[in-house]
Amino acid sequence: MGSWRRLLGFLVVPAIGACGHTPQLAVPDQLTTVARSGRLPGSTPQTGQTLDVTLPLSASAAAPAPGGPGAAPTADLTSGGDLAPDDLGPDGLGPSEDAPPKSEPVDRPMFAAAESFPTAQPVSGRLLVGLKGSASFKVTATLRPLATMSDIGLSIVAVTAGQEAAATAKLLADPAVEYVERDYRVRDTSLRQAGNAYSALAKERVPNDPAFSRQWGLLKIGAPKAWGVTTGSPAVIIAILDSGIDQDHEDLATKVVGNKNFSDSDTVDDIYGHGTHVAGIAAAITNNRIGVAGTGYNSRLLNVKVMSDDGYSEVSIIAQGIVYAANHGARVLNMSFAGPITSKTLRNAVKYAARKGAIMVASAGNDGTATVNYPAAYPEVIAVGATDGGDQKAPYSSFGASWVDVAAPGSEIYSTGPDHPNVFGIENYGTLSCTSMAAAFVSGEAALLCARRVITPVRWRIEHYTDAVKGKGKSFRYGRINLARAAASF
Repeated sequence: MGSWRRLLGFLVVPAIGACGHTPQLAVPDQLTTVARSGRLPGSTPQTGQTLDVTLPLSASAAAPAPGGPGAAPTADLTSGGDLAPDDLGPDGLGPSEDAPPKSEPVDRPMFAAAESFPTAQPVSGRLLVGLKGSASFKVTATLRPLATMSDIGLSIVAVTAGQEAAATAKLLADPAVEYVERDYRVRDTSLRQAGNAYSALAKERVPNDPAFSRQWGLLKIGAPKAWGVTTGSPAVIIAILDSGIDQDHEDLATKVVGNKNFSDSDTVDDIYGHGTHVAGIAAAITNNRIGVAGTGYNSRLLNVKVMSDDGYSEVSIIAQGIVYAANHGARVLNMSFAGPITSKTLRNAVKYAARKGAIMVASAGNDGTATVNYPAAYPEVIAVGATDGGDQKAPYSSFGASWVDVAAPGSEIYSTGPDHPNVFGIENYGTLSCTSMAAAFVSGEAALLCARRVITPVRWRIEHYTDAVKGKGKSFRYGRINLARAAASF
C-alpha cells in the first residue's frame, strides 16, 4: 500500500512499501488535520444531540493523538497469561524498560505529506465524523450516513463529491462534532524475492513439516527451543487484518475459527495473496507432516478481510476490522500495513482494542527511511522492522528507535500462499520479503506467550527478551526478537 501502505505491512497514507511492489496513497492538495477538544469517542454518550447539516459532506479534518516507560510490572493476569485490560499501562502500553516511551502521533497536515508522498488518495464523497455524544445526522439529499461505529463514536458519511471542505467546515461548527477527517485508500506493499534454504536445525521440539528447513526465520528466533517450553493454545486467537486467508489451504483451513469481510470484495477468500502468506507465518498448522510450521504453533486464526482483491483498503474499513477483532475474542491483532499520516479514526480504533486487552502488532513499513508510519507508531502497538538472514536491518525496512520497537526476520520468508493464481505468484507456498512478514513472526510469538499464565505482560517479554543485533538503539528500540529466550523466561 502506498501512502497508508499496507505492509502487507502497511496502511493507507503515503507510506512505506512492503512485500514486493510499493504502492502509495495520494494525499489531497488542501487536506489539513483539524481537531476539536472534547470527550474521546469512546466515552459516555449524551443524548438529544442532532446535526442538521445540509451541505454536501466530504472533507478532511483529523485530530492527532497524545502519548511511558517503566520497569516490568507485576500484574496478576487472567488465565492465558496475556495482558488483561487492568494490566495495561497508559493507553494500553506495556512496560518499556528505561527506554523513552513512544511519542504521541505528530499532527501532520495531510497536504504537507503530498510533497514526500504524492500518492495518498482520499476517498471522494466520504467523510469520517467523530461525535461527542449520541448525535445523529439529519439525512438530506447531500448528506447521508453510510454506517456507524458506536464503539468509537464514529459516523461514516456520504457527501457530494467536491464539497468536502465546505461540509467539513459546517460540521466542525457544530458542538456535537469532535472531529471530521477524510477516508483514505490503503495499498499493500510487497517485495518478492527468491527463496532461501536454511539447513541448520535447532534442537528441542523440531516439527515434522517438510518445508521447515526452509524457514530460516523460525530457526533464527529459536522457535524449536521455545516450542520445547510451550506449543501455545488453540484458545488464543490471532486476528489477521489483511487481504483474506485462503479458505481451503491444506496448512491453514482448520486453524481459521471465523471469517469477516469488510472489504469491497464479494468473498472472504484471499484472491490477492498477501493475507494467506502472513497467516502461515503466524500460525500455520504445525507438526502435521504437511507444508510449513507456524510461529504460534497451536494458536488459531480469525480472518478479518480489510483489503480488497487488488490490495487496497481505507481507514474506515481498517478501523471497523480492528474493533471487530477486539470484540470477537482476538488476543493478538496482526496489521501488516502502514502509512505516514495519522488518523483520529484509526487511533480511536487502536485505543479501543487496547482497552479490550488486545496485543496489536504492525509492520513498520518498507520505505527504507526513518519516516514515522502508523498504526505502528501508536504507543499501543508493537512496531516491527525487518532483518535479513545475517541479522542486518533489511534495506527496505523503515527504521527509527523512537518508534520502531523490535525487529524480526522479514527477507525471503517461506510461507503459505493461496491455492490459486495471485499477483505474487506463490500458489500454495512461496517466498516474500517485507516488514509484513516480520510483523507476523511477532504476532505468532505474542500468541505463543499468551498461552502461558505469567506475571510480566507479554509485550514486555517480547521487547526485552531480544538479541542485541546491529541496529538496536538506532534502527529499533530493542533488538531482534528471540522466542526461545522469551519462552524460557517463564
